[in-house]
Amino acid sequence: MEVKPPPSRPQPNSSRCRRRGEERHDPKEPEQLRKLFIGGLSFETTDDSLREHFEKWGTLADCVVMRDPQTKRSLGFGFVTFSRVEEVDTAMHARPHKVDGRVVEPKRAVSREDSVKTWCSSNSEENFCWWY
Repeated sequence: MEVKPPPSRPQPNSSRCRRRGEERHDPKEPEQLRKLFIGGLSFETTDDSLREHFEKWGTLADCVVMRDPQTKRSLGFGFVTFSRVEEVDTAMHARPHKVDGRVVEPKRAVSREDSVKTWCSSNSEENFCWWY
């Protein structure tokens, strides 16, 4: 007889990303080391399609397509956070990645604080800062 965990317990490679607070990962592995920046996303890519693609290489603790706060339109990039660093390594070795018919560029995420180059522009209507 097969024993299954209770339905309330998230399964590895479940059909959703875990919410913050539900994350199950090695506390010795900082989030920054488990996170990938995903550039070049199609404007049609959703959190669900991004998750569906990257969960093939491990359990995702979080995934998000970044959107303009006013228009809700995709900005063409996102982030996926795996549960373990070795899953990040596995996903990086599986390049190239194609999400929603488009080849995307995964890179290890770099925190804004650790990023050396910053470009800011200001005009009377808007302020922009880009970290690269």
